[in-house]
Amino acid sequence: MTLSCNLNQQQSLFFSYAKALGIIAVVMGHYSWTPITSFHVYLFHMPLFFFIGGLLATPISSSLKSWCAKWLRQYLGYLLLWYIIIAALTSLIKHYVDTQIVLSLGQGWWLLHLPLRYNFHNNSLFMVAWFILSYGLASLIFRVSISLLGAYLQSHVVKSLLVVSLVGLGFVAANYGGPIYNADRSQWYLNVATQTSVGLSFMALGFAFRPYLKLLGNLALFCAAASILITFVANGSFSELGMSWSEYPNGYLIHLCSALIGIYCLLAVAYMLSLLRKSTWLCTVGLHSKDIMTMHLLCFVLIDLIMVRLGLMDSTEISALNHYSSENTWLLYMLAGLGLPMLFATLLKQCSNKLIKPLWQTIAATPGSISKLKQGQ
Repeated sequence: MTLSCNLNQQQSLFFSYAKALGIIAVVMGHYSWTPITSFHVYLFHMPLFFFIGGLLATPISSSLKSWCAKWLRQYLGYLLLWYIIIAALTSLIKHYVDTQIVLSLGQGWWLLHLPLRYNFHNNSLFMVAWFILSYGLASLIFRVSISLLGAYLQSHVVKSLLVVSLVGLGFVAANYGGPIYNADRSQWYLNVATQTSVGLSFMALGFAFRPYLKLLGNLALFCAAASILITFVANGSFSELGMSWSEYPNGYLIHLCSALIGIYCLLAVAYMLSLLRKSTWLCTVGLHSKDIMTMHLLCFVLIDLIMVRLGLMDSTEISALNHYSSENTWLLYMLAGLGLPMLFATLLKQCSNKLIKPLWQTIAATPGSISKLKQGQ
């Protein structure tokens, strides 16, 4: 399968399904109870998004200035906006309900330093901000790199050197930068650098895998990969990685193998589904994957508050990663973690289109109108 900026219908479905299954894995991983034990999502769910980013990466086609402005809005602007929104909502919740949700914003310089120092866990319902930052940085570096290389990427040697270099960077960061950071977590910049470097390695591998996407449709290969993953997890050879805190207990290479096998299995499911009838629901989930990533922890807490009201849970048990859990409520929390962010995002978009944008356009047009009036006088 050859990729370009213009995806055909099957390619578009595949990437929508891949993002949808990936974000479902994230939501599942952040809930306290899951029916799946031998195929744990923490093996691969965060590297997956970097890998998909590599599959979709193209050289920058617009001017560098306009692209950088878009990047700032898409990542840093988005991060800052939702950091403030979720902090405000968390403050409101904590004002009325006694919980274990962490919210410590600091003052002055610490307003900027605390999120980086504590990996955004100081605003715990938005702890996923670490991923938005590291993915944004990895995307910036990778897109600029392939743009600078340009036509040289047609050479297999140049492409191989790029991939090997970035995988080597991930190896050094995970095996050396990660342990140094975890020995002294005040060195937050090492954590950000390690997250970004490991993310870049998966992005490069995704970029390299583009010509071989049809392998995802090989049922025998999928069964073999799933069997290997389940077996190695069961005997303890593969264990979870902690990308957010730069924790790779088995070493980079072992975690690289386990993550790639997990990524292959999930992408194979997405690929096979894309060959069947279109699923509007999965497409919608994939379209809103960023919204779900941003808001699912907050939505879990909203359901927790209902459980508190029903007398099924004590409010002091609620935290970002601790929620009311049972085999009977697992599906409810999954649907809330996926569905409510999509609902809120849709409402916010409609509000923006009907209220904010017209108001902004009116304000923007006012100076011109005044100028015309002056000219008329």
